[in-house]
Amino acid sequence: MTFSQIEYFLEVARTMNFHRAAENKFISQQVISRQVQALEQELDLELFDRSNKRNLTLTPAGELLYNSWKESVEDMKYALEQARNLGQKDRIVLGIHAISWIVDSAVDLLQQIRNKNKDLTIETIVAGTALLEEELRQGNIHLILTFSSEISAKDINYCKIGSTKIHPAIMMAKSHPLASRKTLDLSDLESETIYLLKNSFSKDASRRVLRDFEEHNLSPQRIEYFDNAESMETKLMMGEGICIGLDTMFRNRDRLKLFPLDPSGLKKYDVVLFWKNPKYQKLARQFAKLTPDTMK
Repeated sequence: MTFSQIEYFLEVARTMNFHRAAENKFISQQVISRQVQALEQELDLELFDRSNKRNLTLTPAGELLYNSWKESVEDMKYALEQARNLGQKDRIVLGIHAISWIVDSAVDLLQQIRNKNKDLTIETIVAGTALLEEELRQGNIHLILTFSSEISAKDINYCKIGSTKIHPAIMMAKSHPLASRKTLDLSDLESETIYLLKNSFSKDASRRVLRDFEEHNLSPQRIEYFDNAESMETKLMMGEGICIGLDTMFRNRDRLKLFPLDPSGLKKYDVVLFWKNPKYQKLARQFAKLTPDTMK
């Protein structure tokens, strides 16, 4: 029996709806259903009466546990946080969006933070924003470093710590047939295979690209989605497709041919820290004061 299983059970019991509970917990309905079923199997109890699919109800055992657990769940979460911090009160976990420019800038920032806080232990998790946001909500990480457009939940706090000006571009391997062209625009790409990042990695990247196509009354015929920037970059350098986005995603951009998507100028992107627990606001503000030169 895990703490997450108990939380999922309480949310389903509160809403009496698996779909709504899954949305509130930012997970799929299949995941929350499996976790509740696993809890029932371990307890050897039926917690919900599922005989009427339109009207989910608690069994007597489920109602007893719900009334007992709902009062103590916040105390459990607080005790768990305290237990994790025993002997390491100056420990934080920072989630970093797995985009090469953000990762590199985070290294510069963390060096300055450590110089100012000798007793602070910082652990990092580098991943896509969907996973980072879920881990933030579960309390497994404390801060997230990414672009401002990646997380829009109103219950998550944020502060700007820097910015960068980037030229969105059409990118491909230098061996790609279109790389020999002097200029390219979206209309030249309709018959090409377009590489996009999944929403689990970046909530903003693919949305921007598809919106640009739509605004020009265009529709790419073939789209291939990737779980992360590294796998996209590898495939891109093999000359098999085209990426539209920020060149800062890739470490080997010198091996790619770039065509500016908007020749009129650079676009500004704000870099922010997100946090859920109010106690990390002071630390987030300290991060902002130590903005490295790469973010100015």
